[in-house]
Amino acid sequence: MFLKNCYQCQRPSYSSSKRGQWLCSTCGYDLTGQRAYNATSMERYNKKILQLEIVRK
Repeated sequence: MFLKNCYQCQRPSYSSSKRGQWLCSTCGYDLTGQRAYNATSMERYNKKILQLEIVRK
């Protein structure tokens, strides 16, 4: 689940996908260009993820 905060009405808007056009569910303001956040942890979605190598013995 993703979250964007609307600059127009100051309300949160939720979606199951961060792709495509995103309109605020309250006022209809276009939120497509804003960053998406993880709705449960409030972390930026597009942060770098480090890949760890698993060493087997």
